[in-house]
Amino acid sequence: GNLILTKIILNNLDITQIYIQIILVLFLFSVIIVYPITLYPGFKIFENNIIKCKSKTLSYQNILRIVIVAVTIVIGVTSINKFDTLMALCGCVVCTPLAMIIPPIFHYKLLNKKQSRIRNIIDILVCIIGTVIALSVFVMTLINL
Repeated sequence: GNLILTKIILNNLDITQIYIQIILVLFLFSVIIVYPITLYPGFKIFENNIIKCKSKTLSYQNILRIVIVAVTIVIGVTSINKFDTLMALCGCVVCTPLAMIIPPIFHYKLLNKKQSRIRNIIDILVCIIGTVIALSVFVMTLINL
């Protein structure tokens, strides 16, 4: 939502005025500065949990980070005209599991023996419904590409 609003605002500015050019340069710097900060937690999770390499040298980590940044740049450049599709894919792959699948799994694992059977069934049903929603949106988005 914020990116679309920002794009609309930036496209309607009068670029011939100097203060507008300064605002655009400052906006560019803010994007450049925030991007590595945003990706750092993902880098650490990816390096520590997904790739369990025994030799975590600095050069290996830098190559891995360069590859991840290159992949995100390619995804951004190729999907600039299909922003709604990119947001739908992000929503079904990241947001739906984060909101509808992971919390009931944690709730079920933590309180399995302490809660009633009906609450366990509700946890499982919410997890199943979230999985169905995520998969159906993913399939519908891929079909509409």
